[in-house]
Amino acid sequence: DLVSCLVRGTHYTQEHVSVYCPAGCKDIDGDIWGNPSQGYRDTSVLCKAAVHAGVIADELGGQVTLSREKGITLYESAFANGLHSKRGSLSEKRLIFHKACGDALEVAAFNASSWWYEVDALGQDRAWAAKRAALGAAGHSWAAEPGSEGAWLELDLGTRRNVTGECRPSGGGDDGMTHDTTAALVPYVT
Repeated sequence: DLVSCLVRGTHYTQEHVSVYCPAGCKDIDGDIWGNPSQGYRDTSVLCKAAVHAGVIADELGGQVTLSREKGITLYESAFANGLHSKRGSLSEKRLIFHKACGDALEVAAFNASSWWYEVDALGQDRAWAAKRAALGAAGHSWAAEPGSEGAWLELDLGTRRNVTGECRPSGGGDDGMTHDTTAALVPYVT
């Protein structure tokens, strides 16, 4: 369903919602309370909150999937994606946005500060090289050399692209180990 930029989360009663937001909702009148990590007060303007959360780009609009969950006592403000949300009080429900990874961008090349090479307990070589970081690649992914400070992974998209967020697999790897990751999206154009 294509919705108006003015639709609020309180417009819906179902637990899971999927709508299509038009482009250009960032500058409309209407407040948003909360942030991507806590969620948003259900009285927030839905599409504007989706831009703030980074699930869609304002220039493009797009499909927005969210769940309506139990509200929290206090919603903290944040500045994200060119918008400043407000600090807000208790609401009956909160909006939690979900990022879809189905439309992931293709990566032309990978580069990394380092990579991890190991021989596992069975004597098999494992190279956790940068090229292994491709979303959907079989087997283990990229990992920096243990103990390396400030490790980074660079993705070359080959051409100028609109990047609206990031998708990373969650949980453990196929090796039965859990690999903690932190991430930051840093736009860089040469």
